[in-house]
Amino acid sequence: MPFLRACVTIETYSIWIKEIRYETNCCASGAVLSLYFFSGCGLISDITLAEPEPAPPSVPEQEAPPEEPEGSKALTLIFAHEMDDGRTDLLEAAEQIAEEKGYTLSTVTALGDPVLQERFIELARDAGEQAILIELADRSTASAAVQQAGEMAVIFIDTMPEDNSALSKHAIYVGNQEGEGELYLRLTGRTALRAADNLIRNEPADTETELKLSGHKIMIPADGMIETE
Repeated sequence: MPFLRACVTIETYSIWIKEIRYETNCCASGAVLSLYFFSGCGLISDITLAEPEPAPPSVPEQEAPPEEPEGSKALTLIFAHEMDDGRTDLLEAAEQIAEEKGYTLSTVTALGDPVLQERFIELARDAGEQAILIELADRSTASAAVQQAGEMAVIFIDTMPEDNSALSKHAIYVGNQEGEGELYLRLTGRTALRAADNLIRNEPADTETELKLSGHKIMIPADGMIETE
């Protein structure tokens, strides 16, 4: 029962309400309603709503990372002839840089056949590879190799093209016709792979290489020794 205590004065017909308190639970909304009356002060209402349960945090939508173009992290190294100790040295050095740069390096052997070499170039191009490393089976076929490569960057290794007109900003030579020995071949392998990576990223071919480009060639010292000041 609510408690009511009131005083009525006839002259002023005013009602003095000392205190009335009414509370009700609103089940639908979970709110508690309180009304207070104080003498001479009129009506003051105070509505207190129960705190709503916090909504679960929204997870912002994240954009999916751009897909890597097919074949973009694959490279092919075409050897002119069967593997030997020297080509193994070159390959090991190239593979080390490929791993550092995140590439998968495959090798094939043209067996001295320029036609087979061109077929390997075509397969790499159709697979979406962006650069190819070639030990020429025939020096006179350099221009045809570049044409077959299409948009791929071309790095000729060790065996220099017969005609320098085959060379360009995206078709360079790395090596030395007189070069020989393990140091030379390893330096050639790692320089060629770095050059391929630079060209893929549209950087100058000799960016961060141990030797600089000159006339679309990175000439490796014949003995593989780099002079230091």
